[in-house]
Amino acid sequence: MKSTRKLGQGYKVYYAGEETERNGVGIIRHPDLQENDTEVQCLSDRLMGLKFVNDKRVWHIISAYVPRQGCSEEENEEFKEKLEEYIERVPRSELLVLSGDMNAPVGESSDGFEGVHGGRGFGSRNERLLELAETMNLVVLSTQFEKRRSHLVAYKSGQNETQIDLCFG
Repeated sequence: MKSTRKLGQGYKVYYAGEETERNGVGIIRHPDLQENDTEVQCLSDRLMGLKFVNDKRVWHIISAYVPRQGCSEEENEEFKEKLEEYIERVPRSELLVLSGDMNAPVGESSDGFEGVHGGRGFGSRNERLLELAETMNLVVLSTQFEKRRSHLVAYKSGQNETQIDLCFG
């Protein structure tokens, strides 16, 4: 299901999701930038993209909700294929930002992934996610800047903390 609706103060949300509300992704746009939106692609209830022009540059914003552990391997592979296909269609001269719930941490260290990881992450590391970023020529933006620990942690339960909401560019 794909929908668009206005939020308060002129903001607009583009949304793709199931009617069961099991999955869903969205992109919220500031009122001043909406006139530049040129294309919205809903690839699935876990993946959507917004193309727009700003300052004479073409941008692609991808919102992703990676299947969780316990989902079928088929569902994981289908998601990965759709994401890779979308990214491959974006010309190198255009800007790309991939953001969302990646359901995998990138860890503290950049060891082996210096071109992708800035060395300022958190927790354990999922090399598959870093390998995907490397293959797609993306950088984990959230590891490039010094942040307080409280800003790195996306989920906390008891003594368990993780960082799974990431932004790539």
